[in-house]
Amino acid sequence: MENSKRNIVIIIAVVLVLIGAITIFMKLRSNGGSTYQYSINTGSGTTEASLSGTIQSDADVFAYVSELSGNVKKTGTKGIYFLKESGETLSAGDMLKTGGDGTATVTFSDNSVIRLNNNSEISFRKLAKDDTILDLKN
Repeated sequence: MENSKRNIVIIIAVVLVLIGAITIFMKLRSNGGSTYQYSINTGSGTTEASLSGTIQSDADVFAYVSELSGNVKKTGTKGIYFLKESGETLSAGDMLKTGGDGTATVTFSDNSVIRLNNNSEISFRKLAKDDTILDLKN
């Protein structure tokens, strides 16, 4: 009886180790993207809004627009256009400008954020993992 309990515990431990190894293997094998979760804390410990999704796991992506409302214009290598939804990646040389009714939140690879209120303008001169240079114009 004692041997059967020990054998069951060993089998369960082996199964858990195999599940963990398969999970790690699948995460390392998939190059499809990395999952992020972002939430806004009001300071009182309650969550006002939350957002989750997947962004492209590209080595050069150090910032993206994680939240967006109203008119937000991006100037970059693809030209000048209004953003329609969050998730837009940012590169060195890009500029974001919010309109009178626009707001945007930019999340960086270290999970730090910058929130742009209406009528704001920010330029990204350098975006790197360890070094970022921004120009806040308004």
